Amino acid sequence: GLKVNGLSISESEMKNALDKGAKLILSVKPGVFSRGPHIIEIYGYDDSGFKVNEPLSVKRSSETYKFDQFKDIIKAIWAYTN
Repeated sequence: GLKVNGLSISESEMKNALDKGAKLILSVKPGVFSRGPHIIEIYGYDDSGFKVNEPLSVKRSSETYKFDQFKDIIKAIWAYTN
């Protein structure tokens, strides 16, 4: 029952999808979140950055991230809604 759409790697497109109630799944390369390929969820944003559910780290899940901190490691983005 999920509706899923692929997004381009764009901060404004990510924020637009989140504003419409979607959550985002990102496939990322090694870097900010892990030493290998990884999947994270972005569930919102505010003035300090994007809010992340990072399954490998409670600490990283409690932080926010500016788009510039992780844009270069994004492989793909999917927006999903129920």
